[in-house]
Amino acid sequence: MSQSSLRYRTFLAIFLMVAGVFLSSTGSALIKLTSDNYPISQILLFRMLIGLLPIILFSQIIQKQSFYRTRHLKLQLIRGIIGFFAMGCFFISLKILPLAEGVALILAGTIFIPILAFVFLKEKINRQYWLAILVGFAGVLLITRPGADLFNPVSLIALTSAILFAVSITMIRYLGKRDNLGSTTFYFTVVCLVCASLTIPWQWLQPESFLVRQDIIGWQALPFRDLAVICLIGLIGGIAQLMMTQAFRLTSPVILTPFDYMEIVFSGMLGYFFWQEIPDYYLVGGAGIIIS
Repeated sequence: MSQSSLRYRTFLAIFLMVAGVFLSSTGSALIKLTSDNYPISQILLFRMLIGLLPIILFSQIIQKQSFYRTRHLKLQLIRGIIGFFAMGCFFISLKILPLAEGVALILAGTIFIPILAFVFLKEKINRQYWLAILVGFAGVLLITRPGADLFNPVSLIALTSAILFAVSITMIRYLGKRDNLGSTTFYFTVVCLVCASLTIPWQWLQPESFLVRQDIIGWQALPFRDLAVICLIGLIGGIAQLMMTQAFRLTSPVILTPFDYMEIVFSGMLGYFFWQEIPDYYLVGGAGIIIS
């Protein structure tokens, strides 16, 4: 591959990553809004069900490839199961923790991506990338200013999600060289959809269980307005998933990891829009560090 072609692929990957992170941040804000009234499993089910639409359309119309064909079915299924638990933990953390704190803990998982890429994919990591990752995370800490009380069981759930996401992203890089974009996103979404569907009956089997009482598992009737918002979460999530999956297929996770920190900037903007949270000096300073 020529140098100009490599630069183009890297630029395109970065663009897709930033756009995908923005859409993902928007979806996260909507998830936090709806999780006050509806169970996590129900939101996750709709996220995956509606998210299938852009994935299938993209594969069939744009890529003109079969989204269900894969040479690594076992790995695709394993990644889907890992992704289900990662997203479930992420949704729970969004429901309980303040948005900025939840996002900061999820972003902590990006520290593990270069390590996993180095160990399992044998990708080289130079000092510049390590420095960019560490500086970016320093910006996150400056914004959120996490204290000792942040590390409670819910925070551990968010950190678990972060680690699982890091594993999933590393698997994307491996599968991206062997399967097409449509199949990688399709199997992830279908496995998560099936897993979420299987949790719903627990509401009737064990109605007094902790997961049901805390609105983590369950099902409630949806008025049209709320149904539209939850469907929008699925549509946004599906498009964001396509963008970020393609980005990780085009170039190394080591290159893209620093751009993942842009989510804290977008979360600050969305926090102001939805909850009138006014950015303070810490947010402005941290955002400047992240962007630089």
